[in-house]
Amino acid sequence: MINTQATLQNSEVIKHYLKGIDIENSLVYMAGSLMEGFGNQTSDIDVYVICDKVNNTQLSESNESGELLLARDKSLVRNVIHDGIRYDFEYWLWKDFINMADKLNNLNFK
Repeated sequence: MINTQATLQNSEVIKHYLKGIDIENSLVYMAGSLMEGFGNQTSDIDVYVICDKVNNTQLSESNESGELLLARDKSLVRNVIHDGIRYDFEYWLWKDFINMADKLNNLNFK
């Protein structure tokens, strides 16, 4: 069951950290045990952002406390701690996301 109250509270925090992303042309998905209502003190919130362009210079210049920015293969991962809650943002470009979905759709399980 999705925790609606947690979703609303955390969506404002997430919007704050999406500066530099064209939200109108992006897909933002929140997941994790906290969002589903059964998280604990060590749980985080996973935020997947699929967008046209990631401005990693703007992201890395935010100087938020407790923040870490990592480049991984075709994605960019940003870890942020806000009010004691860890948010893990994973940014994917649309073209890479579609390519990955196509590969999964064409898997031969034989």
